[in-house]
Amino acid sequence: MRLPLRARYNGGIAADGKLPLYDGTTSIQGVAQAVQIATHALLTKTIVTRATAARSADFYLMPSRSGSYLIELAAYIEANPAVAGITAPIFYDWIKTIFTKATRRAPAEPETPKVIRWMERDEPFLDELAETLEGSLQRVHRPIGTEVTTITFERPRSELLTLNAHTKAWVNTRDVASDSTPFTGNVTRFNSITRNGRIFIDQLSRVIPFKPDGDFAMGGLQYLTWSLHGSTNDLPKSLSLHAREVKSATEETKRLLLVDCTRLDPAAA
Repeated sequence: MRLPLRARYNGGIAADGKLPLYDGTTSIQGVAQAVQIATHALLTKTIVTRATAARSADFYLMPSRSGSYLIELAAYIEANPAVAGITAPIFYDWIKTIFTKATRRAPAEPETPKVIRWMERDEPFLDELAETLEGSLQRVHRPIGTEVTTITFERPRSELLTLNAHTKAWVNTRDVASDSTPFTGNVTRFNSITRNGRIFIDQLSRVIPFKPDGDFAMGGLQYLTWSLHGSTNDLPKSLSLHAREVKSATEETKRLLLVDCTRLDPAAA
């Protein structure tokens, strides 16, 4: 199955069919890495941290065309039992969904039943994948500024998503805070194997991804599962926790690295 995909660079010098040499080639490399990592996750349900050869798929760079600067690539997915059920609509919906999730705070809105179910059942996995894609997507965004205004990913005859200065600010994270910040909240999703999860933070009034940091006491895992159980069954669930914030270039909190947590004393709430 051949699945063509385009990345169209718009505005600035891209309108003349040009890209700055260093930032342009860095961006194209980022496109290749991001597409391969995302496709590997779709086909194998596993996450790789660099763009190795994806099992059951090959990728090729196609001849360029004139006009706004356009790169064309194609994924060739083998027909075998391991990828049964993967169709063109699922592939494009997956690319749109995971790239949207990785490049903005707004929630991704998948359209195909398979991707919708995956979002519902294992959002912590998708949070981990979005975090893994960050480095590649930072490279994709390199030319955006005075020389290129937007980059649009396209499937044949329609657009998937557009990257711009706002998505560039989101993927370019600041250094992780060295000091932890106190929060209260409750766990809404948690994967006991990967230890990635999602938590509603009272101070932020929204759900964000989290994972235990390197100095997190393993005894705290019991409180994460306790809070998840309470969220699921309408029981006590509130946690008092300390976490290091990972923020975007615009100072929005993207995810938390937990340092410690315990049950919240109702008398202290």
